[in-house]
Amino acid sequence: MSDENEEAGIEDLDANAKFYGFEEDTGNVEIPDHLPVLALRGVVIFPSAIVPLPISRKPSLELVEEVLAGDRLLALVAQKDAEEETPSRHSIHRRGTVGRLLKMLKYPDQSVRILVQGIRRVDVVDLEQESPYFSGRILPVEDAYGPEDELAARQTHLVNQFAKFVSLIPYLPDELQLVVMNIKDPGKVTDLISSNLNIGLEEKQELLNTSDIHSRMDRLIKIIGREIDMLELGSKIQSQVQTELAQNQKEFYLRQQLRAIQKELGESDSRGADLDELRQKLDEADLPPDARKAADAEMDRLRLIPPESAEHSVVRTYLEWLANLPWNHTSEDNLDIAHAREVLDEDHFGLDMVKDRILEYLAV
Repeated sequence: MSDENEEAGIEDLDANAKFYGFEEDTGNVEIPDHLPVLALRGVVIFPSAIVPLPISRKPSLELVEEVLAGDRLLALVAQKDAEEETPSRHSIHRRGTVGRLLKMLKYPDQSVRILVQGIRRVDVVDLEQESPYFSGRILPVEDAYGPEDELAARQTHLVNQFAKFVSLIPYLPDELQLVVMNIKDPGKVTDLISSNLNIGLEEKQELLNTSDIHSRMDRLIKIIGREIDMLELGSKIQSQVQTELAQNQKEFYLRQQLRAIQKELGESDSRGADLDELRQKLDEADLPPDARKAADAEMDRLRLIPPESAEHSVVRTYLEWLANLPWNHTSEDNLDIAHAREVLDEDHFGLDMVKDRILEYLAV
């Protein structure tokens, strides 16, 4: 590939960062029995999906260059652990997708990206080569279709649900709804929807592993329903937060206007004077450090609470109670039992048992 073609290809790939359609019918592509196997990290490729992939490992680069020089077909299989740098035969899934290498791009920083299109589900039945890259025998997997009337009903429900999902996601184009609606093959519908869902790798691999169309549709309906619920809940929470913020901003703006009007009229801010008086009482109470810290926090909160709020009176009563407590005032105790008895008899008639308990406490 020449430098001019590479630069043009880079521009084309950057201009089509999102791939969500089908370019051609891939059902008639002849699949050989043996193919090189490219281990993918963190991505699952579905049939007919067109996806750009970064190539960073040397064995993968050798595989791509050899495929590019041949029939451009390769098996695309996801790793079980995306963090594993050097996968073994036991660390890749057996179910994958045969893909066609459409383009290889070499960037100025020496990085390489390829553009592949999925063709058909396959099982890697035997890895006959592990070095310098994987290669082995593959077996195409056909979709299992059920009764047409049940499939049609499921497909209609799935397409409608996916249309609602697309309307809630800003990064998915609205045209994607039309693309899905115009596809008649239920297998291709499920693959297109699966490739555009932002779900976990394990769930995507499970969808790829499912050959039965009925089961695949049911699984997709559950996944999309879950995603819609999460999106609607997130939207509801965001709306509530925005409403509360707008209300608080409105109240703050009106209070500022009220203060400005009072200032112009020469009227004093009675609420501010009351709060200043309460703070002065707290200063005179000479609270201990911990109590003063709590009082200051509540005082700051009180300034933000509207006077008509029920919480305002609760906080104010609490602060007045703190200010009125005799924090550093002490009196000399008189522990004379006889005197205590006289005081109790003068102030309270009867209650002999209660008085005896009080006197016992004082005596100890």
